[in-house]
Amino acid sequence: KIRTPSAIEKRRRLRVVAARLFAERGVAATSMQGLAHHAGLGSGRVGAYYDGKEDLLAEALRSATAALGRLTGRVDVEDVLAVIFRDLRLGK
Repeated sequence: KIRTPSAIEKRRRLRVVAARLFAERGVAATSMQGLAHHAGLGSGRVGAYYDGKEDLLAEALRSATAALGRLTGRVDVEDVLAVIFRDLRLGK
């Protein structure tokens, strides 16, 4: 994936927008086009920065969980992600 300073900022913006839209609408109801639009990118540009919605979800969760861990000192990012993705696969 692209790693220029501009691309890093676009990835960050996509991650923030995705976290908000996923929370508001749910992952299934959030389209890649909607993510691009709300992040101020051209339609179809999300794929230049993330491999797909699951990749973007994982990155948003990783970022949020890491921030929570820094605040509390007690959150293991990889353990939280493992539980979340296990539950997603099981349809919980």
